[in-house]
Amino acid sequence: MKSELFSTVALILLCFNASCEGLQFALNRDIQVTIGSRISCGILLCEEKLPPTNKSSSFILNMTVFKNQPSCSKTSEDESETRVVVASINSDHPNISRITNATNAFGALGRKDASLRIEMFRHDDCRSDFICEVQGLDSQKRVFLSATKLLQQQGHEILTGSLREVEDEIQNGG
Repeated sequence: MKSELFSTVALILLCFNASCEGLQFALNRDIQVTIGSRISCGILLCEEKLPPTNKSSSFILNMTVFKNQPSCSKTSEDESETRVVVASINSDHPNISRITNATNAFGALGRKDASLRIEMFRHDDCRSDFICEVQGLDSQKRVFLSATKLLQQQGHEILTGSLREVEDEIQNGG
């Protein structure tokens, strides 16, 4: 009973948190999904909501969630990592509903909002580091990239984020 109450409260907080504008990224291990004999170890949720102002012509082009995976080759003394696409949506493929052995991915892309929900079934995935990237066009037709990293170190989640202009060459639709 206590676990169900905690899961319900966590879901309400997750939904409330997702209603805010800007890039939101979280891994929730308290909400579990059961599919057949499989039980998820966590749900990864990435959402972006642009301000709904009438004057703003900014819009989202794509959203991608990557898993950081240690690379087999070392380029220096530090262990390098490879980014593996977990799920992606874009203007050509604005919806995703994909079920695999390891994950269930659901997502939708609109002009001003995008979301990817990934249910994970492998415990290694639930302990991995992830990146959520959103690319879009601002009101001056410049490409922007917004990214948030979910780093899991010693059982604690650390979120880092960035927003940067990628290109200035898309002007007047060209």
